[in-house]
Amino acid sequence: MNLKYIFLFTLSVLHVGSEESPEQCSKDDLSCTKEQKKQGVMVDESLYNSYEKKDITSREDFLIREELDHIDQIKSEKPDLAMNLVKRLLKDHPESPRALYTQALLYKILYSKLSTENKSIGKIEYLVKMLDNVKQIMKMHRSRVPTLLYTTAAELGLNISNNLAERDTTIEISKELVYGDRREEFNAEDSEFYFQTLLDQTFFSGDFEATKKLVIERTENVTYPSINMRLLMAMMTRIEEKNNIENDPFKRYNEALVEQTAPSDQEEKDELFLYSMELDKELRKLDKIEYVNIMYDLLAEMKYYPSRYQRTTTHVHGLTARPIWTKEQSEYKEKLDELENNWEKIRDEAINLVTVTPPENVTYGERSLNKNRKWKQYIFHGFGQESFPDSMCALAPTTCALLKDFPYATQCPLGTIKFSVIEPGAYIQPHVGGVNAKLRVHLPLVVPKPNITETANMARMLVAAEHEVTWEEGKVVIFDDSFEHEVWNETSEPRIILIVDVIHPDMTEKQFAELNSMFKFQKDASDDGAMAVHVDNMGPK
Repeated sequence: MNLKYIFLFTLSVLHVGSEESPEQCSKDDLSCTKEQKKQGVMVDESLYNSYEKKDITSREDFLIREELDHIDQIKSEKPDLAMNLVKRLLKDHPESPRALYTQALLYKILYSKLSTENKSIGKIEYLVKMLDNVKQIMKMHRSRVPTLLYTTAAELGLNISNNLAERDTTIEISKELVYGDRREEFNAEDSEFYFQTLLDQTFFSGDFEATKKLVIERTENVTYPSINMRLLMAMMTRIEEKNNIENDPFKRYNEALVEQTAPSDQEEKDELFLYSMELDKELRKLDKIEYVNIMYDLLAEMKYYPSRYQRTTTHVHGLTARPIWTKEQSEYKEKLDELENNWEKIRDEAINLVTVTPPENVTYGERSLNKNRKWKQYIFHGFGQESFPDSMCALAPTTCALLKDFPYATQCPLGTIKFSVIEPGAYIQPHVGGVNAKLRVHLPLVVPKPNITETANMARMLVAAEHEVTWEEGKVVIFDDSFEHEVWNETSEPRIILIVDVIHPDMTEKQFAELNSMFKFQKDASDDGAMAVHVDNMGPK
């Protein structure tokens, strides 16, 4: 969920003094502020009010604005020099909130420049120090820290503490934003975001009683809680039922619970889609797969998805739902036999194409599933790109000749034809195709052969959590990618497969026409190619 930035409520009066004595303050207690000496800071108010960075600059910091501005100007290009300058500035002004925040940003810049191997060490060297700076800023009296600087620093702290898996710190920062004495300075949208962060992090911590208390407190004067709160409450009910009833052979189904949780309109459906994806991602990080399954079972009971593992965002009714298919069941046996009979030629073309294609022409798999960038794609058709470009067909003439005039693939809604390369050590996280109108064909071209320390299933795919696929070169595998699937290559060699999407054999002409009109492709902001976007909404239809 993206961080949002607040509108500025300009502080026109300089507050001094403190509410608590130093003896009462704990070093790490964000709710406790240090005693402030009265500071008669004299500045030219007209200059201060016209200063372009007034929103993040206190009157005290305004006196050292030239030094701060210079550091800001060079920090991206010369972070080491900027760090030396800000350290020198903090020696003379140790409680400058803007200097502390600038130093935190420099820690972030320096961390980002580390190699992958050094980032584990850099977390301590940079991220922990960055978090310390944020805490120091948040502990200052409100008169010393402009609202925008305060919230920007706090949101950086939320990001970093989450990155460090410091959940207690994330909760602490969130609580200060929700309940602290500056909460009235935030607009409604940001206040809701801070509360949702606190609610989610409390839930992830496993403290269900505290989570429920937050929901009850937030909805005391609300007739209908948000869809996010209703989902969390339903999930906690199911989890507690499961934990309290051992060896119970009967599946729990509470009709009232399902009805109360279900989205009431398309806006709530869209919100539920995004929120469930966030919960899925975080719960998998925590290895809480049981909680993930409980969530998707609930969504299936609401008729939001067909089942726990088949999670379509656009569902065509009346099509056979089957995770793994045979050639005969697919009704494309003749074409699939032809591909198998030519697999060695296709393999040689794939190896050549992968070898000569420059890195800038490679399309990577979705970043959220492929964090280490070890999933590469060489696309002949689909994703809104030119179909069977001459440059690729010159290198892969057999592949193009076999498929460019095969309409059940080239006209497949949201379908693609591509070489897919999974590098050694890759893991593609659980994901779904989202539309049940197609079947996905794998023609394995290069399957890593295990060495003396490896086993045959170290390169594998798991579909719907039950069907393990280990590929055999030249033998097609067919599956419905609207079912959850994940891929491993734990071997020391790459795996190369030809992927061909084909129209689901049960599709009618009317269904085909309707589905084709529902989507368009748009360029992704990253370098991951184009993505299909529903012309109306994002949630299940």
